[in-house]
Amino acid sequence: MKKNLKKIRHGKRGFTLIELIIVIVILGILAATALPRFIDVTEEAKKASVEGVAGNFATGILLVRAQWEAKSRPKIDGVNSVLYDGSRFYLTTPSSSKIEDGTMSPGYPIAATPINSSSSPVSAEYASYYEPGMSAQKCQDIWESMLQNPPKATTNISEADNKNENYKYFISYNQGSVNDSAVENYGICHYYLIVSLDRTESGGYKSPANTTSKYMSFTYVPALGLITPYVHSSNQE
Repeated sequence: MKKNLKKIRHGKRGFTLIELIIVIVILGILAATALPRFIDVTEEAKKASVEGVAGNFATGILLVRAQWEAKSRPKIDGVNSVLYDGSRFYLTTPSSSKIEDGTMSPGYPIAATPINSSSSPVSAEYASYYEPGMSAQKCQDIWESMLQNPPKATTNISEADNKNENYKYFISYNQGSVNDSAVENYGICHYYLIVSLDRTESGGYKSPANTTSKYMSFTYVPALGLITPYVHSSNQE
């Protein structure tokens, strides 16, 4: 019996150094081939998310405008306006000359308020401008009032990493030209997918500074009713 136990004990052996090296090499090969594919899948998921939200946003913009047309283009205090899906939207109200030269189109959201709001956030004068006195907050108001269950968004980059809030998009606003147009001061809303942004040395998210040459985002230009997605991969500079 003792001889049998001794044989069993002597039969146990660990991995040799060669075998361990072979296992490590195989794991390295698997990591080298599988990881890039996983990264590609993640990048494609991010792109699909931005393109999907941008498509829903564009549909919402068109539905608001269609409602305004269906109601015979109503106005409030000289500003194009319409009730849609539980909110009041204030819309671009350009002059005839801007409509004729194609630099501005009527009927696109520039502000949104609850139905029972007592005052207009936009004057007739500003509603006729290429830059209609908007802000990042007004871009967010449109986002939240128009989309059904929109991804949670913030206009404060320092809040973007707040795990308790689970923000998905960062919203900013600036003025600039569009598609090499002669107009240099179109108001532009930017909607960035937060996980596509760079991080600072301290680990927080870095402001994208209204760029469209990096990150994953889409823009909305109210004066033209134009929505444009930008889906740069995270490894693109």
